[in-house]
Formats: sequence, structure tokens, C-alpha cells
Amino acid sequence: MKCQIISLLVALVSLWGMSCKDDDKNSVQTNDCCANETEFTVGNGKIYIPNIFTPNGDGINDVFLPYASPEIDLYITFEISDLNGNVLLSYSAIQPNDIALSWNENKPGFYIGKFKYLVIARSTNGDFGTIKGIACSKISAFETEDCQNCHYANQHDGTGGFCKTCDSFETLCQ
Repeated sequence: MKCQIISLLVALVSLWGMSCKDDDKNSVQTNDCCANETEFTVGNGKIYIPNIFTPNGDGINDVFLPYASPEIDLYITFEISDLNGNVLLSYSAIQPNDIALSWNENKPGFYIGKFKYLVIARSTNGDFGTIKGIACSKISAFETEDCQNCHYANQHDGTGGFCKTCDSFETLCQ
């Protein structure tokens, strides 16, 4: 436990000196939900972040969570905020891919619409990356053109990437 705390402190001190500029190779900000990039590289690892999810209780794409490859060993920060910057969900020093820590309709502050996310991750080779973006939670039908670039949780490939041939199983886009 003491070694884990020291490792976390070293990681946080390292992050303190890092830049979070928009031109940072691991920092992305976009304004449209389904136009948002979904695949990111941090050191020797990858992270897939869906740009949309549908928390309608059907068991399909009901949660928002960044999906990491095994080479991502820690999320220093996983945070969700509304467009005004009010923090709705915030975790520090968590293991990646823990579905219990996802954002969904059962969490305080949950709402339908656009939201911001922030993920600061560490890879097993010691590199850190900051990923920022905008995604959407939606429960009503889309226009066909709105769905073309939507990437859902069901479409992660299991190794931190997007699976282009995987079905989203969403009926809202048909």
C-alpha cells in the first residue's frame, strides 16, 4: 500500500509539470458528438472513448467509459462535466475498464445531452497522456446522417481501439 501511494505521488508530481495545451499530441477537443475522435495512444497503450452512448435501460451501450488496452495501467483522472464545467463525476487513481466506475443514468448529476470528459492515463512504459473531448448521451431517435460517425461502447475491440466491423446494436440509428 505504501509503495502504491508513493507511485501515485510520483505520477501526480510528474503530471503537474506536464503541459495540457490543445496542441499536445494526446489532447483532443472537438465540438460535435459523433465527429469526436475515439481512438488515442498513450505511451505503449491505446484508449477507445465512445463519442456517444444511449442510457435507455436496454442493456446496449447504456454506460460511458474509456476502454483501455492492457498497456494502460492507471487512470490518474476520469472526469465528466457539463458544458459549463460543472463536474458531474470524478474519479482519481482508478484501474481502467472497471464498469462499476462508468457514467450512467444511475449516477448523481446524470443528464441527457452533450458533456465533456477528461481522462489522464498512465501506460506501463511510464508515459502519461491527457485526453479531453465532448460526447453525448442520447435516448431518442437520430437522423440517419447523425449516426454515420457515431462510435458506441459495443464497438470497442477489446484492446483499446474501435472495431469498424462490430455492430453497435443500436436501433436508434436505423
